[in-house]
Amino acid sequence: MTLRILTQKRLDEATRRLLTAPDDLIICGARLAGSQVSQSGTERHRELFRNYLRVLRPMVELVSQWWLEQVEYQTRALGTEAKARKALIIETPAGPAGHVQFAPIVREYWLACDALNATLDKRDWVDPPKFLLQWLIDARDSLCVEVLASQPYWPMGLSKDGRWF
Repeated sequence: MTLRILTQKRLDEATRRLLTAPDDLIICGARLAGSQVSQSGTERHRELFRNYLRVLRPMVELVSQWWLEQVEYQTRALGTEAKARKALIIETPAGPAGHVQFAPIVREYWLACDALNATLDKRDWVDPPKFLLQWLIDARDSLCVEVLASQPYWPMGLSKDGRWF
């Protein structure tokens, strides 16, 4: 049994949605450069990304295993893997990213990336969605991408004064 949360087409749509959705918040004061802006980042971003990977990869393994166990259990209960996956997505729309321990990592590194950006000139910023997802795509970390893209939205909020929380 493979993780296979999304078809390739749905994975492409999900990553595009997650990468571009925060652009709408720029007019509300979000500290973002925008998804269309090239953002290579600084050495400090790359160091933070390496730390992110050290934390994210074991968590992705954990939530992937949890998700596969859920699929197996539901397959036994419902008779087919297709029925099991359909029922699970209704129950847990974020797939494995819906595991209680996953969102805190996304939030921690979103906020860390934003805090780093606040210390830099705007031309050196890396938007948190690019940092969290596009850089995983660029690194060809397909399992991490699949799990992260299974979440239907970023687990973040934006205050009236343009601060992420």
